[in-house]
Amino acid sequence: MQFLNELKSYLSPIIPSDIELFDITFAKEQGGRVLRITLDGADLSLDRITTISRLTSKYLDANEDKIPYDKYTLEVTSAGLDRPLRGVLDYKRSIGYVCKIETKSKAEDGRKKYNGIIKSAEEDTLTLYSETESKTFEVSISDIKKAKLEYLVVE
Repeated sequence: MQFLNELKSYLSPIIPSDIELFDITFAKEQGGRVLRITLDGADLSLDRITTISRLTSKYLDANEDKIPYDKYTLEVTSAGLDRPLRGVLDYKRSIGYVCKIETKSKAEDGRKKYNGIIKSAEEDTLTLYSETESKTFEVSISDIKKAKLEYLVVE
């Protein structure tokens, strides 16, 4: 959608470098349409999210003729802990976290689902340790269908 691309172009320079613009969606939900801007970063304080929300709101008011829907709610939010993982950099940032992974194809033992602590992430290999199975698994990153963070392991 052209509007979302323009909004992304606007947001890129106003979002601090230590915050990632994780996703922008226009979703139909029970209460109506929601324009959701999802951010990720270590320092996502309420003040920082509010500032980005206010700047976004000003942009939307000035460009309301480009918005494809008359009524919508703007939501600027954190990706949260249980967010999806996308790509090698995301996996590297998540070392030490427990995640759930589903692969596109079955492993030799028929397994497609893994749950474990991310131990390392290389160019195409993710290494997970399952405490419940006391096993280490290597998964090809290109074979991952879905991946989602669960929680941080504190040792």
